[in-house]
Amino acid sequence: MNIQQRFNLIFLATFFLGAVAIASISFIFERQQIQAEVMSQARLMLESALAIRSYTVQQVRPAISAQSSDQFFPQTVPSFAAHETFSILHQKYPLYSYREAVLNPTNPRSRATAWEVEIIQRFSADPNIGELTGHHRTEQSDALYLAHPIQITDESCLSCHSTADAAPKAMIQLYGSSNGFGWKMGEVVGAQIVSVPMNFAEEKAQRSLGILVISLFSMSILIYLFFNWLLRRFVLRPLAQLTTAADAISLGQKPTAEVVATGSGEIGEIAAAIKRLQQSFERAMELLTENEGGTKAGPHTDAARTEKDRL
Repeated sequence: MNIQQRFNLIFLATFFLGAVAIASISFIFERQQIQAEVMSQARLMLESALAIRSYTVQQVRPAISAQSSDQFFPQTVPSFAAHETFSILHQKYPLYSYREAVLNPTNPRSRATAWEVEIIQRFSADPNIGELTGHHRTEQSDALYLAHPIQITDESCLSCHSTADAAPKAMIQLYGSSNGFGWKMGEVVGAQIVSVPMNFAEEKAQRSLGILVISLFSMSILIYLFFNWLLRRFVLRPLAQLTTAADAISLGQKPTAEVVATGSGEIGEIAAAIKRLQQSFERAMELLTENEGGTKAGPHTDAARTEKDRL
C-alpha cells in the first residue's frame, strides 16, 4: 500500500467518523431548535387565545347583553370565542390544535380527557405553575404540548358557572343544568392546550440533516481532490524523483535529472542528502579515473626515459 492509498484510507476513515459525529450532534441540536421554535409558536397562539378571551369578557359580552338579556349567545362565552377563532387559524396552521380542556364544562366538547386531567391537576396542586410543556401519546404519534391554566379571576364568569339558578335561562335551555356549575373564584377549572405532532419536528430535522449530509459529502469530495493534488504535487512527485535518483546512484549511474535540494521540510532534507551523495559519488569517480589514468601512463613514461638514456 503506497502513501497515497494510506492517506486516502485515513482520510475516508476520519471523514466517516467525523460525519457520523457531526450528523448526530446536528440532528439532536436541530430537533431541539425546531421544538423550541414550535413551542414559541404555540406560546404565541395561547397568548392570542387569552387575549380573545379577555376581549370577549370585557367588550363582546357587555355589548350583546345590553341589547338582549333574554337570548343566550355562545359568542359571549370566552372559550367559544377562542375555539372559533383558532379554528380559522387552524386552516393556515393545520398541524397545531387548540383545546380548552375543563374538568366540569358547560359544553361537552370541552370535557378534559385523561391526560388533560393530569395537566389540570398539576396546575391545581401548584398555583405558581404558569406553564407546562411536554409530550403525550396520540393514536397516530407523540405530540408536543404547551399548556396554560384556566383560573377563575373574573367574577363575571361566576354569573354563568356558580349555580344553575344564577345562570341565564337561555344557556340552561341550550346546555342543560347538569354541567358547568360550582366554579369558585381562584379555582383552576381547566387548561388551555396547544398541541403539535412530534413527527413534524422529526421530519423537519431530518430534512435539515439531509441538507447537511449532502453539504458534507460535497465538501469532502472537494477536500479529497484538493489534498490529493497537494499530496501528488509536493510529496509523491518529489519522492518519485528522489527515488529514481537514488536508484541511479546506487547502480553507479548519473541521475537523468539533476537533484535539486530545495525546501526546509523532510523532502528538502532528503533531497539535500541525495545531492551530497551524488556529489560524493561523482568526486569518487573522478578520483578513480585520475588514479586509473596515472597507472596506465606510468610504464610508458619509464620506457621512454630508458630509451633516451641508451642514446
